[in-house]
Formats: sequence, C-alpha cells, structure tokens
Amino acid sequence: MKKKKGFTLLEIVITLAILGIIIAPISNLVFTSVKTAKASEDKQKATNLAQKYIEQIKGGDVTVIKDEEAKYDEGRFWVNCSVKPVKGYEFKQSLINGSNGSDSIICDYEFTFPKNSLIINSLNRLDNRIIFSPQNITKPYIGINIQNSNVEKYNIDFTLKDGDEEKQSVTVSKNIDEKENKIKIRFNIYRELKEKVIIDTSNETGSILELYFVKFSTIEKDPEVKVISHSGVTRQYKEILKVEDDSSSENATNNRIYKITVEVQNKKTGESLIVYKGYKTFLK
Repeated sequence: MKKKKGFTLLEIVITLAILGIIIAPISNLVFTSVKTAKASEDKQKATNLAQKYIEQIKGGDVTVIKDEEAKYDEGRFWVNCSVKPVKGYEFKQSLINGSNGSDSIICDYEFTFPKNSLIINSLNRLDNRIIFSPQNITKPYIGINIQNSNVEKYNIDFTLKDGDEEKQSVTVSKNIDEKENKIKIRFNIYRELKEKVIIDTSNETGSILELYFVKFSTIEKDPEVKVISHSGVTRQYKEILKVEDDSSSENATNNRIYKITVEVQNKKTGESLIVYKGYKTFLK
C-alpha cells in the first residue's frame, strides 16, 4: 500500500508567503478603489448640493438678500452659505422727505398702515380710487394675483384677509407697458405692527412685481413682513425710511452686487469637499 504524499511544513510556509505577497497589493487595491469610489460619490453629492443652494440664492423669485451667513444640515454634509456685498458697487435708495417734502417712490398701488389705528388704507394711484374700503385688520393678509387679461392689460386680483377670514376681494386692471414691464406696489408702515403681515403673491405674467416697504424713521422695531411668491418674478425693496417731520434724509446706501459663497463640508471629518462662488446683482 502506497503512502499518501502530503505537503511539508516548508511548502506550506512558502505557499502562504507567496499568497501574502499576491493578496496584500490586491487587498490594498480593493480598499483604495472602494475609498476612491466613496470619495467620488461624496464629491458628486457635494457638487449637487452646492449647485442647488447657489441656484436657489441666485435665481430665487423673491430677491431679498442681506449681508448674512447660514448653515444647513444635509445628512452627511454641512452646507455653509454666505452672502456678502461687494464694495464699490453701491447705489443709493430713493430720497424720502418729510411730510412737506417730495417722495420719489411712485408706485401703481399703495397700502398704508397709519399711526394709532388698526385700519389698512389702500389706493389705486393709476386712477386715484380706493381699492379696499378702510377697516380694522388685526392679522393682515394681502393676496396679489396678477394675470394677463389680454395683450394690452393685466388683471390684478387683490384679496384682504384678517387671519383666515376673507374681508374683501377686488380686481383692477393696468395697461401693459412694454418699455418698463413692471407692476409697483408700495406698503407704507407708519405704526408698530402687532402681528406679522403676510403678502401672498402670484405673478402669471412676464412682468416684474416690485414691492416697496417704507417705514417711519421713528419706528424702532422692524416690521415683520413675510412675502410668499408662488410664481413669476418678485422683487422686494426693504428698509426704506421716511422722515416723519419736515426735514429730509437720504437713506443709507444699498449694495447692488453680492458675492455668494457655498461650501459643502463632510460632517464627520470636517473636510471641505467643494466651494462654489457666484454673484447676484440687484438692479432696477
């Protein structure tokens, strides 16, 4: 009977050594490939997030931007957004004089929150007619819906609510001006507001809706105003001061070009994965 020939200890050691020499670089290659694929995936997700946030800031319907920074939680990532004015590109806001002076912000429609009252006054400056009959409103809501009536006119539906309770609804018309192509609405805030004012807009036309918020210089607390834009282009001009007495004052300069920076960080490691930069301009 023949004896079965097995592996000697030396053969086993040599085999294991050869396998170790072969497997080590392969395992390193696999590990590196997995790590690279994961880093590439994170980089792509970070790029998508950066593009999403910078486009939201640059292309938002409601263009209200101040000098500010913000940090957003996006799962495995932090998204840091900063908006900074670019020096040397300022323009001065309109001049608002005292009660006996001139006022250069002329708009198509006007809503006024007078002193010592809960009334909201409204005026169609195109024909000098009242839009809503004056009444007390504690939780102001003003809806603005703009549509094309025909090739020559816009129809603008104004809705006034006190909280959820509808008080009045009025439709007015405005001739289309192809040269300017803007609808301007001014809000005069001449008293301290107890409740937030909701301005709910929908612009189904190719025009630009401009909202001007003017407050008395004697009001210490900034009015709380929330603008909701469902469609179309809406611009806001805030922090416009009106001097209450007979003197005149020029508002502080506003910046018309802002630098936008969006950085995406790995939340676990703190590594900066991508930085996007862009600019947004605010020109009338």
